[in-house]
Amino acid sequence: MKHIPSPRVALVGCGRWGRNHARVLHELGALSAVCDADPEAGSWLAAQCPGVAFVSTPEALVHGQLDAVVIASPAVTHFQMAQRFLDLGLHVFVEKPLAMTVQEGLRLVQQAQVFGKVLQVGHILEYHPARGVIEGLLDEGRLGNLLSARMIRTNLGTIRGEEDVVYSFAPHDIAFALFLGNAMPCQVTATGADLFRRGLVDSAALGLQFPAGENTGGFQVQIHVSWMEPRKEHRSLLVGSRGMLEWVDSGTDRRLILTETETSRTPAGLPVVRALCVQELPVPAGEPLKVELQDFLHCILTRSRPKADGTSGLRVLRVLDAASRSLATGTTVELT
Repeated sequence: MKHIPSPRVALVGCGRWGRNHARVLHELGALSAVCDADPEAGSWLAAQCPGVAFVSTPEALVHGQLDAVVIASPAVTHFQMAQRFLDLGLHVFVEKPLAMTVQEGLRLVQQAQVFGKVLQVGHILEYHPARGVIEGLLDEGRLGNLLSARMIRTNLGTIRGEEDVVYSFAPHDIAFALFLGNAMPCQVTATGADLFRRGLVDSAALGLQFPAGENTGGFQVQIHVSWMEPRKEHRSLLVGSRGMLEWVDSGTDRRLILTETETSRTPAGLPVVRALCVQELPVPAGEPLKVELQDFLHCILTRSRPKADGTSGLRVLRVLDAASRSLATGTTVELT
């Protein structure tokens, strides 16, 4: 069988999360070069990924023999970087968010389509091993009709200077919510707190109202994000007419807890919900980032469409934009 070489990929941005990309791409035999303005990143690269070229400016990558680029630079640079490398005829993986405005995101999606290039967005929860279990439970009807979901993503994390906590933390949960709702929300409401008086919210609550559908009778999602809480917590609770599912993904604490329920009515017509059984389900092993990047490399080789493509990134951007407008005006934003 003929050996098909891995695509040659450059990484732009070798900060804390970018180094995870570098490690995984190197393990996959795809990392050709890394670009970062910080010389310390070059020292780290030489020790962890020997033989991989290091450059300090994106312009230095133009002359390399590359097939694709992974962009893990600050969010405000995503659009400019992605546009530049798509113009050069490269496939592009860009960390979330895809861009900072809907207009920028749309231009990137259209550009990738015109050039016939893969455009993938870093919605890493789409590749989490727990997702297959969750999707299986939903397909089997174990939760019944979805009624609501609550998602929490907090940490005493790095406070950004360019984007607020909604753009930094919420894209993962918004992408998950769009999957669960199987549509765009019809209404978005957001409230937040600008704790440091910088004009950027540091803690926020988002409410997404989905239109009634065949299996979702007005499905509602609440998302809470904050980088000013003392512990890291990533947790989702799905509530359905036949059961509830809690997904905990906080560091090494990975759990899926299924609670099957029964609903009855009192003589006065009040609903009564009773837990029938509680079961902890095994979470399959696997590193989401590795699965995500494998999808990117596979789509480059096969000219196929990634699970988290540019269009999915654009949908998330539309919700982020609506949340920003809701924060600014104190009103609910209608989405068509």
